[in-house]
Order: sequence, then structure tokens, then C-alpha cells
Amino acid sequence: MKHLKLIFVACCLINILFLPAQNTLVLKDKTGIENSYALSDIQKITFENASLILKHKNLSINTFRLSDVSFLRFGEMTALHQIEDSNITIQFFPNPVKEQLNISYFANSIEDVKLQLININGKIVYENTRLIQSGNNTIILSMSQLQNGLYFCRIQSGNKSVSKLIIKH
Repeated sequence: MKHLKLIFVACCLINILFLPAQNTLVLKDKTGIENSYALSDIQKITFENASLILKHKNLSINTFRLSDVSFLRFGEMTALHQIEDSNITIQFFPNPVKEQLNISYFANSIEDVKLQLININGKIVYENTRLIQSGNNTIILSMSQLQNGLYFCRIQSGNKSVSKLIIKH
């Protein structure tokens, strides 16, 4: 259980370090239920007794068993598997992934996109810059050579950046 706690703390730190200012904490449990919390409403986040505890400014408390949390990220209020903004829509699948990660996106314009895969230690294990076309685009990333574990897939275009936690098993 101590390893799970360290993994979640590392995830939080990596998200904070690699993403621009965010306004939401998103948790997804093993049943697929998503919970979003405004960071401005959270007073304290702690990890105790194999649980993630959110203490809100209004003094309410949410407790999640770490073993039940399948996904945790900081970001904007968006869907977990599909991320949208005015210029680009991104889907990551399957997640968890075994062999190949598919990254599908629709872009309104032609632009350079930097793709990074970052391990839980913060090391970039894959990096590539691509020119994407206006319309539908797909990248297939081979994950078969990577060790099982948690990775962040980061996509950056101009001053916008999107990161998604990917589970390799």
C-alpha cells in the first residue's frame, strides 16, 4: 500500500510540474464513475491509511480508497478519455494499454504537435514532433517495449498542453 501512496503523490507532483495552471482535480474509480472537484474549493489533499482524503473549504470531506482509484489528474473540466478545446479534440485508447496506444485527434488547423511519453520518475521515454493536418489525425504509439507502470502522455501545441495518465500493463 505504501507503493500506491508514493505513486499517487508522484502523479500529483508530475501533473503539477508538467501542466500549466489547472483548476480541477479529476478522480475516476474502477467502476468508471468520475468525480471532478474545483481546486479553489479544496483546502487540503492528504494520503492516509491507504486513502486519498479531500478536505474542502466548506469543511466537507471526501475519502477514496487508493485501491479503488483508477485515474487521477489535474486539469480543466473535461472528459477523461476525450479532451477538447477550441482547436483540437484528443482521444486516448485503450487505457489501460498493453501493446499499442492510439491517439486520435481532430484539429481545426495545420500545426506542429509535440508528443511526449513520461514515466513515473519524470523521465521522457518517447518524444516526437509532428505536423498535424486539419481534420482527423491518428498516432499509434508502440508500448510493448515499455515496462508495466504509469506514464503520462503529454501533447503540446503552441502554448497549450494536455497530459493524460496512461496505465501500461
